Amino acid sequence: MDIINATVDILNKQYSVRCPEASLPDLQKAAALLNEKMTEVLSSGKVMQPERVAVISALNIAYQFFDAKRQQETLVNLIQERVGQLQDKVQAALNKTAETGFTYLPEEAEAMALTT
Repeated sequence: MDIINATVDILNKQYSVRCPEASLPDLQKAAALLNEKMTEVLSSGKVMQPERVAVISALNIAYQFFDAKRQQETLVNLIQERVGQLQDKVQAALNKTAETGFTYLPEEAEAMALTT
């Protein structure tokens, strides 16, 4: 893994950062996001000190990260619940097949319905 020196622009200042070469695109995206958030905080006119701008921006990004993580966990839980419901339906169908010895095939049911 080659480590390279990269330069990122944040609020019109250049910062030299070392990172794995393969991570450069992600570093550039992260720097662009930080620059965007810091510009938003600055443009609000409420915060002018560079250190405070950085802290408020970092807090905003961290909040958005945890909010996205919470939403992802909610979706994963819903998916797991739905998969569980589908597994229960499949198991019920398998149990019914085992009890009756009859295998239900949708195509056969359709054909029988058409002939009756």
